Amino acid sequence: MSTSSLIQPLVEMHITKQPVNPSPADPNSLMDLPVPNWITPKRVLYYGFNITESWLLKYTETHWKENYPTCDIKESNRLYRVFAGLCMIRRASGFRRIALKSARPNDRAIAEDTFVMNAEPERIVPVLSMCSTFERSYYNRPTKEQFDRLVEIVGKEPEWWIQHKPGDMF
Repeated sequence: MSTSSLIQPLVEMHITKQPVNPSPADPNSLMDLPVPNWITPKRVLYYGFNITESWLLKYTETHWKENYPTCDIKESNRLYRVFAGLCMIRRASGFRRIALKSARPNDRAIAEDTFVMNAEPERIVPVLSMCSTFERSYYNRPTKEQFDRLVEIVGKEPEWWIQHKPGDMF
């Protein structure tokens, strides 16, 4: 069986198949998340928050002592702080699959000036992604409780983002 047959995008699921969540009475039920019916040839959709590196570094700095009480933040470089911040968000939310992805900008990202680089002919937006339209990722999205904690941590609602280029990610 080929790898491509194992990783089938949810694009084919838009009309014919709808995911089945656990019972609403189940405290661990997955968050409700309809997949948009966008046509995005060869591109994955990510569901998450557009953030800036400065936001992530500030989060890391704010929560450093409670997560790494024996380490001095001044002894770590910028890249380590970014990854430490991701670990802190995973720990605080209880959702381990959060990841940084690169996406195309939308009107909100343009207004908030959240670009990390100018990659002609388009800019890239960093997205703190909870899941994607890959079937395995989608069915491993956060529970409602984890989702609520992530919204509280980031301070805004997530949205769907279009992958910058096929295969691109941070």
